[in-house]
Amino acid sequence: MDQYKCCACQAIEQQEAGLHALSKRIWAYAEVGKREVKTAKTLTRFLKKNNFKITKKLKGLPTAFMAEFGESEVGGARRPNIAIICQFDAVKGKGHVNGYNLVAEVAVATALGIQEAIKAASTPIGKITLIGCPNSAGGGVITLLNRKAFKGFDMALGAIPGPRTEWSPVCLGMKMFKATYKCLEGTPTNQLLPGSPKDAVVLAQLNVQTIQEHLSQGSSVAGTVQAHRYAVAMSKALAMSAIDMLNSPEMLAHACAELREELVRNKTVPFMPPSLQQRQNVYKIRTAVPADTNTGWSTQH
Repeated sequence: MDQYKCCACQAIEQQEAGLHALSKRIWAYAEVGKREVKTAKTLTRFLKKNNFKITKKLKGLPTAFMAEFGESEVGGARRPNIAIICQFDAVKGKGHVNGYNLVAEVAVATALGIQEAIKAASTPIGKITLIGCPNSAGGGVITLLNRKAFKGFDMALGAIPGPRTEWSPVCLGMKMFKATYKCLEGTPTNQLLPGSPKDAVVLAQLNVQTIQEHLSQGSSVAGTVQAHRYAVAMSKALAMSAIDMLNSPEMLAHACAELREELVRNKTVPFMPPSLQQRQNVYKIRTAVPADTNTGWSTQH
């Protein structure tokens, strides 16, 4: 199993430049829900180039799609089918402040990693299916769920970028202001000294978080940081969790049981079962390294 995980991580690392470019294009498109035409086309083209079978206009939604690799049944024997949720819509008038360009990058990178593990396996271990879910803000995932788009999957995984690892985040309304930090003229961007614009952006985020107790109840502050390497690290961890479940029916069954119990107890489902959360912690997800691609961050009270 460790061999498969190494294959997954190496595949993600080898595709890092292409994934970075993909995320930047989605960021630049900034297409709102139900209008993510260029974004969906870019994602499906990228996945098809990497040998995924593509289904467009999934369940009648123009920008929804499905990308499949592997087999969920071999010789009459059932194999796990893991779904990866890919969201990619922007906020009207604000762009990708929610970081869904990185949600898409994480999903695609995770799928590529699992694909490599499936190819490396000596016997069929299962199938990976990426579900392109448009119009997240308008309940696109729920629409696909109600139209049976998730029927037949053993587990659905996803990740949303942020400044920390949090399994059940709360999203609130927002009000935005803009601050711009610039280098002195002639300063090479690869030789920035302490006190640079990058430092200013990170400090702005930290300073806002330190005053959150003074915010009114239910208020939220959001901004933009750079976190491409966070997306890469998250996709590796997500891929390794999926590989664990592909290789262990017992772990998959236990994770599903945990989600059902959580649903009955709290009437809600966390992003990941507790046992997988612990394994993610073992994989050491890092969330605080600013790097090369824009994403959203927020603090709330």
